[in-house]
Amino acid sequence: MERNVSANRIIHTFRRLREQPLWRLLAADHGPAILGILQSQLFNNEKSLPASVFHERVERDLEELRAGGEELPQTAQAYIAGCSIVIFESKLWILKAVVDMFLMHFFLVLI
Repeated sequence: MERNVSANRIIHTFRRLREQPLWRLLAADHGPAILGILQSQLFNNEKSLPASVFHERVERDLEELRAGGEELPQTAQAYIAGCSIVIFESKLWILKAVVDMFLMHFFLVLI
């Protein structure tokens, strides 16, 4: 195995990875909580939810976490808008929003 890969090259690779949406989300102050909420809402029984139902359920989870001492200052809509990638069972999924007859639905697509 060749061992002359420079530290500079490795550091550059990690800095590039750090700019990826998933890494940014995980590194965010509230990233783990938001990922946990999204996974619990879209992986239980329903893979697709109307936006109004999804926002309501996420807001309810946020309120429960806030009551337990978590500092989550944004609304459900703001957190959802900032998320595009979710991990579940070691697989990456994209959170998609689709407008269908004036209603927006959220669902996950395996990538």
